[in-house]
Amino acid sequence: RLVAALQDVARDYNIPAANASIPLIETDFVSLDTVEVQRGEFSGITYYESTSTSNGRKFQRSTLQAFKHGALDKRGLDVGIELPDSLLDHVSGLEPGSTTRVNFITYQTNNFFTDKSLADGGRVDNNTRVISAFVGNTSVYNLTDPATVVFTPLQPGYAPQCVFWDNNLNDGFGGWNVDGCTLVEDTTDFVSCECNHLTSFSVVFVSAVTDAASSNCSVRCWF
Repeated sequence: RLVAALQDVARDYNIPAANASIPLIETDFVSLDTVEVQRGEFSGITYYESTSTSNGRKFQRSTLQAFKHGALDKRGLDVGIELPDSLLDHVSGLEPGSTTRVNFITYQTNNFFTDKSLADGGRVDNNTRVISAFVGNTSVYNLTDPATVVFTPLQPGYAPQCVFWDNNLNDGFGGWNVDGCTLVEDTTDFVSCECNHLTSFSVVFVSAVTDAASSNCSVRCWF
């Protein structure tokens, strides 16, 4: 519900100028930023948050050269995401020259994302910040060029698993799902994932070995 409400704010807020980026919401718990983009001129976006920067968050956009993967500095940030230049090709109904909004939500607490199927078993810890990216009020999936998401682990040392928040799991209460997300790098400084769709992303870290026979291994299994 919270994510849906924030998406409504981003969709309905009146941005004063094309290609402008503004923070819509900034609290101790959640931040929402939005930028208006135009298909045909869009060359990708890198967005990150870092407590070490003066203003806490920053957009990086390239309008003069092709968007290049790997432009995101993966060290020294709390969470970041890199969206490819082909992103708008996957937005249904968006004609060349048309504009839409790319929105980013970052959560300073993980309390909004409690996976009931995992909380009871003590099998995993959601051990990074959560970041959401979406385009307007549409669903974006099957990206030909994946989105790259980078996290700084809160407690390094566990085996990471790249996940997204699936609202359809746990009878509509939501839960973490691995489909479409792949672990790319796991270092002491950061964890990097690639996902073929846009939604809310995080990393869970295995903190205990679980007996396969006692696990419900249908869509997601954590070991």
